[in-house]
Amino acid sequence: MPALVIFGAIGVVLGSAMVLLSRDSRAVVIALGIVLVLSPVAAAPLPSIPALGFRVVAALLAAYLVQLGFRRVRRQLVDAWLGGATEAAFVGLAAGAGLLLGPLSLEQPTGLTLAAGLASGTAAVNLLLFGREPIRTGSGVLLAIVSAGLLRGALAGPADDLGQAAVAACVVAAATAVGWLGLTGARAGIELDMTAFGRDIRGGG
Repeated sequence: MPALVIFGAIGVVLGSAMVLLSRDSRAVVIALGIVLVLSPVAAAPLPSIPALGFRVVAALLAAYLVQLGFRRVRRQLVDAWLGGATEAAFVGLAAGAGLLLGPLSLEQPTGLTLAAGLASGTAAVNLLLFGREPIRTGSGVLLAIVSAGLLRGALAGPADDLGQAAVAACVVAAATAVGWLGLTGARAGIELDMTAFGRDIRGGG
């Protein structure tokens, strides 16, 4: 179903860009949820119906866990490292590269899957390297899992049902950790700065 793959790939690319563009933590969670829910249908060929359903349910659970952890944390986020528009442009360029490198046909639209994988991976690298708040860093971890699954599918073929279940489990586990981090910070009444935390580790405290 190429139309479904097109819809999923566009959603993953736009959602990844919105995670970088958003300065509101709730908007980040919504954009992240869109990526998680649509990433299974961005795969070409599509996974089986049971695997697809399992992935979608896991994605919804993951988005809920992240939202639950950060609902009491400051909603306004700091500006992106290079500016949200610039970083989102890199996501668009990565998606364009995927379209150029991968085959695009009704029978084998894996270029769409590659585009979605490269776009989400680019956003993940940016968030993991330069995300200051836990919500951004955590989103980077989840986008990295999404990207790995899409790139694996585009380059080596789709995973079987067991592999899809493993990806879903990784997403839920990562979302649980991210949500716990946000909930712990909220209960302690602190705003964690992941960049400062990294500097403290490198500087020996």
